[in-house]
Amino acid sequence: MGKKSVSREEMQRLTEYVTEAVKRRLKEEVYPETSVGIQQTAGEKGTKKRLLVIGDLKEEEKNALGDSFTLIWEKEEMEQRELEEPLSWEMILVARLSPGAMAQVVHGVFGSGPPAAILQGLMMGCPVFLLEGGLEYRRYKDSAFRTLYLFYQKQEEMMKNFGVRFVEHALDILDETKGPSGRETQRAADLTHLTLLQESDLIRARNMGCRAIRLKEYAKVTPLAMDYMKNHGLTFFRE
Repeated sequence: MGKKSVSREEMQRLTEYVTEAVKRRLKEEVYPETSVGIQQTAGEKGTKKRLLVIGDLKEEEKNALGDSFTLIWEKEEMEQRELEEPLSWEMILVARLSPGAMAQVVHGVFGSGPPAAILQGLMMGCPVFLLEGGLEYRRYKDSAFRTLYLFYQKQEEMMKNFGVRFVEHALDILDETKGPSGRETQRAADLTHLTLLQESDLIRARNMGCRAIRLKEYAKVTPLAMDYMKNHGLTFFRE
């Protein structure tokens, strides 16, 4: 039997079909669908990190942050939790926090809403930023009993100790997460006072946004701490 010839038109249709199939496959791999829409997979070159926003922002802030992050709003996150689907954000910006929600965070009460998201983020080691102007208790500085106001001030300090990073303006997080070259900065935690580095020390440093650890030459590192460093991409320098 002789070979069946393929016309130019058939060859063109076959080429177009293969091209479209390849495009669809690439789109599925690079932009997987999630509960909040089409998002880029983490680690791909040029992808945006997913930023959960609690509270509201000014329009110019939304536009500026939207250029650098994929913004996920609190309402979307709540709907996602109700569906018991995996969390889909990597950073949190708290633009507004009530005294009640603040107390829940400080006392480790997950509950629901903003406190649950903030505590989940801190537990996962995600960067959590809080706008200082979004702390509602500060509005009552002139009217609240001094003892009560000081109580909330102490809670504010406790949140800082938990790893919450306070910023004055929403756009300050761009400077916190990126250096002059446009890449993520590698903040170093000075732990040269320790003779034994433990996993808890690394968790605390990572929650503060540090990705590098400074140690004394003779400091020992526990096996758990070494595993944590490897699993979370931390580096250390000995002096």
